[in-house]
Amino acid sequence: PLLLNDRKSIELMNILLFSLPGTPIIYYGDEIGMGDNFYLGDRDGVRTPMQWSADKNAGFSTAEPQRLFLPVIFNYDYHYQSINVDNHEKNPTSLLWWMRRVIAKRKHYKAFSRGRIQFIDASNLKVLAFTRTYEDEIILVVINISRYSQLAQLDLREFSGYIPTEVFSQNDFPQIGDTLYTFPLQFKNYFWFELHKPEGDKLRGAVSLDYEFKSTRQQWNSMYESTKQMLNELLNEYMQKSRWFRGKARKVKDISIADAFPFGATDGLNSYIMIVNITYIQGKDEYYQVPLSLSAGDSANSIRSNNPESVISDVEIDGNRCLLFDGMYDPQVRNKIFEVIVKREKLSSKEGRISGVPGKQMNKKNRKYELPLSSRVLSADQSNTSLLYENLFFFKMYRNPDVGDNPEIEIIKELTEQTSFRSFPTYEGALEYEGDGKGKISLGILVDFIPNEGNAWEFTRSAIESYFDRILAEKEELTSLVGDRTDQITEIIGRERMTELIGPFFCEMMELLGRRTAEMHLALASIKNNKEFVEEPFSLLYQKSLYQSFRNLIKRTISQMKSASPNLSEDQKELIDGIIKNEDVLLSVLKSTLEQKKLDSSKIRVHGDYHLGQVLFTGKDFIIIDFEGEPIRSLTSRKLKHSPFKDLAGMLRSFHYAIYMGQLEYHSRLPGGSGILQPWIETWYKSVQEIFISSYLEAAGDASFIPQDQQKVSDLLSVFTIEKVIYEADYELNNRPDWLHIPLNGLNELLNNLARQK
Repeated sequence: PLLLNDRKSIELMNILLFSLPGTPIIYYGDEIGMGDNFYLGDRDGVRTPMQWSADKNAGFSTAEPQRLFLPVIFNYDYHYQSINVDNHEKNPTSLLWWMRRVIAKRKHYKAFSRGRIQFIDASNLKVLAFTRTYEDEIILVVINISRYSQLAQLDLREFSGYIPTEVFSQNDFPQIGDTLYTFPLQFKNYFWFELHKPEGDKLRGAVSLDYEFKSTRQQWNSMYESTKQMLNELLNEYMQKSRWFRGKARKVKDISIADAFPFGATDGLNSYIMIVNITYIQGKDEYYQVPLSLSAGDSANSIRSNNPESVISDVEIDGNRCLLFDGMYDPQVRNKIFEVIVKREKLSSKEGRISGVPGKQMNKKNRKYELPLSSRVLSADQSNTSLLYENLFFFKMYRNPDVGDNPEIEIIKELTEQTSFRSFPTYEGALEYEGDGKGKISLGILVDFIPNEGNAWEFTRSAIESYFDRILAEKEELTSLVGDRTDQITEIIGRERMTELIGPFFCEMMELLGRRTAEMHLALASIKNNKEFVEEPFSLLYQKSLYQSFRNLIKRTISQMKSASPNLSEDQKELIDGIIKNEDVLLSVLKSTLEQKKLDSSKIRVHGDYHLGQVLFTGKDFIIIDFEGEPIRSLTSRKLKHSPFKDLAGMLRSFHYAIYMGQLEYHSRLPGGSGILQPWIETWYKSVQEIFISSYLEAAGDASFIPQDQQKVSDLLSVFTIEKVIYEADYELNNRPDWLHIPLNGLNELLNNLARQK
C-alpha cells in the first residue's frame, strides 16, 4: 500500500533492497504484494493473517472468521481471493515468481552479500549507479528512480575493455570503452550487469615482443620481404589469441605471408588483405586471411578502446608510433571489400589475384545505393568475421579458407538462381583468391541481410524457460494427475494440454520449421543442371560404407568411455554402463537398416551442420543460414552428398541440447525445481520431435529421398541420430566432460525407444 500497489515501484524498491549493502529482510506477504489493515491500532495493522489461498480465512485458519485474533484483508485491491500464494504460484509472471528469481540470482553472486560498494557518476540525478565488487566478481547496478524515461551516461573508464552481461538474460551489451557509456532507461527501470573480460582472457592490448617493429612508409606500402618477415611473428601472436583461429591445439612449425593485396589506404599508408600460410608439426597446412591496417593518434586510441580484440601491436613507421590492427575494423577496408565485389574488380600481386564476383541481381540493386555504404563488424560469429552494410547486405569473411569453392557459396548461389525456395539469404556476390599453383580459394560471400529477432536457439531457450515456469506454476495439479507414470505424461494429460504447456505459438513455429526444412531439401534435390547437386539413389556399396563408418565411430567412442569411466561422476558412469551393455543393440540397428537390403532413398546436397543456431527467427518465419557444413571437416567432405536424414538428426539433437541446457540454466536462476522438472524434459523433447518430424514428412510428401515404408523412415532417422549422438559423446568426452550427460541421456533414451519397438 505504501507504493500504491504499483508493480514497477515494488520491483524497483526490492531491487534496491537486494543491491545495497546489508542483509535484506522480506516481511511475510511482501513477496505477493499483500496489503495490510492500517485501521487496526498499534502495530496490528501489519500483523494480518498470511493469504495462502482463496479458501476460508485466506487458507490461514479453518476457525470461524470471528474467532481470528486479527481479521483477514477484505479491501478490494488486496482481497485474499485475488492476492494469495496459490494464485501467484499458478502465474509465472506474478510478483512471487519475480521475487524468487531475483533472490536466487542474488544468492548466486557473492558480491551482493559481502562486496564493497562504489558509486558511479551517471550525469543524471534521477539515475542511481554503483558497483558491488568481491574478488574477481564485479556487478554493475543501474536504476532509474524517475517515473519518466531517462538517459544515463556512466563514467566506466576504469572498466574499459570489459563486457557488461545482463544478469537475468545473460545477454551481452556493447563493450565498455574510454568514453562515457550511454544507457537509455525506461521509467522505473533497473539493470544488474556482470562485468567480465572478453573470452575470460586478459584484455588484449599491444602484443608484448622482444623487439620493435620498425619500418618506413615506402617499405610498408611496397610490402618488402623483410617487412613480411617481421610481420610473421606479430601475426602468429595475434592469431593464437583470436577466436576464429582453429589451430590453437596444434603445434605451429612455421608461419609465412603467402600473398598481400593493398585494400584501401589511410593517411597514405596501405591496408592489406594477407593470405597467411600456417605449417604445423603434424597434419595438413592451412590458409588464413588477415586484413591489416595502421592507425595513429585519436583514431588509434578509439580502436584500442572500442575494439581491443582487433589490436595486433604498436609499430613505428618513419619514427612515428602507429597501431597495427585487424583491418576488418577499418571502414576503408570494409568499403573496398564491397566495392571489389559489386564492381567486379581484380587486384593482382606477384603470386596471384583477388577477384570480385557479383551475383546476377547485384548490378540492378547497387544502382539504388550511393557508395560507400556505412558498415560495421558483427560480434556473433565465432569461426569467421561478418560485416553488415547498412542493414542491406551481409558479408562473411572465411578466416580459414581452403582450396576450392566453399560449399556455402555453391549452395546459396544455386538456390538463388535455380530454385523458387527463399527461406535463406539470397546470393549477391563473392570474393575469390587464385594463387599460382594453389587453385581457387573462396574468401567470402555477400548476401542480402535478413532482419531477424535472433536465432532459433535463442527462441527455443526462451520457450523452454516459459515451459518450465508453467510446469512449476501448476506442479500440484500435474503431479496429482501424472503420479509415478512419468513415462506416459502425454498420454495422461493429453496432447492438447501438452501443447498448452509447451506453448501453442512455439509448437506452431516448430511445425513451420519442419516445413521449411523439407522445402530446403526439396529445393536442393531439384537442381539438375549441376552434377555436384544431382540426386543419387542409395546403393548397397554406399550403405555398407555408412555402416562401417558408423560402426567404427561407435566402437572407438565406447572404448574411450570405458577408459574414461573411472574419472567420471557416478551418474555418468551409470549412463555409460547402460550404453556399453547395449552396444550390440546399436550395431544391430545399423546392420539391419544399412546392410541387409537396399533402401529406396537417395543422397542430395544437404546443409551439413543443421541445428537451431543455423536458423534465424524473424518473429513469424525462419531463415536458414550458414551452409558451410561442419568447419572441422575438410572442404571435400563438406561437399559430399548425404541423406537428408543427416540434417534431421542434427536438428533433433539440437532440440535435446536445448532442453537439457535450459534445465541447467533454469536451475541456476531458480534452484529447487530440478526434481519436479526432470520427467518433463524428455516429454518436451518427444513432443517437439514429433511436431517437427511429422511436419517435415508431410511437406516432403513422396520425395525420392524419403523411403515409402514408414518403418524404414523411422530406421533411417534412428541410424543418423545414433551417429550424431555418438559423435557428440565423443566430442564432449574429450572437450567438455561436464556436458557428457546430455548425449548420454539422448543415447539411453534412443535405446529405450528401440527396445520398445522390438
